[in-house]
Order: sequence, then C-alpha cells, then structure tokens
Amino acid sequence: MILHEAILAVMSDRVGRFRAIERRDLVRAVQIECGYQVDDRSIRDAIQELRRSHPLGSLIVSSPDWSGYWIAESVEEVQEFVRRKRQTAANMFMDARSQIRLAREYKREAEPQMRMFA
Repeated sequence: MILHEAILAVMSDRVGRFRAIERRDLVRAVQIECGYQVDDRSIRDAIQELRRSHPLGSLIVSSPDWSGYWIAESVEEVQEFVRRKRQTAANMFMDARSQIRLAREYKREAEPQMRMFA
C-alpha cells in the first residue's frame, strides 16, 4: 500500500474534530497500514499533496485550537481551515518582505563604516 492510500485509509473514519488523530499517532497508524517506516515530514508532505489532489484529501483539516488531523464535516469547516492558512501565508509574506527591507537598510548604513576600517 502506498503512503497516500494508507493515510486515506487511516483518516477515513476520522470525521469531525472529536475524532481527530494526532500526527505522532497518525505516523504509527500509517506505518502499520502500509507496512514500512515513515517519518513525520513524509506524513506532512503527503497530507499537503492529498489536500491538493484527492477529493477525500481535500477534507483533511487541522487547527491550532485543536490537536490533530480530521476529516471536515462540512465545506464551511474546510473554508475556515483555508482562511487560517491564507492568513498564515500573508503573515509569512509580510515578515519576509520586512526582513529583506531591514537587511537592505542595515547594509546601506553599515557599508560606509566598513569602508572606513578597510
């Protein structure tokens, strides 16, 4: 059984946040299901791919307010998950833009001083 199929098999009965499975338990369950070792990173990458490419995978959600992964009970629940992801992405983009701007400012200010000591 391939990794994606194993994840879907484990997740298929995890409908609703009260049936959520924590990632470490998902890793163990998938290892049993597929019969070989997988690590946390592989599980996260596979879930990300399933969310983009598989109908059931598109329903896999999580929340910082709740532990683990589960199958959403509604499209609204998926929309809430996506809203949070978009907000996180926007924050990461603003952080990156600020970091580059500040680094450029610092380098412009530090450059004349560096020349004096060269």
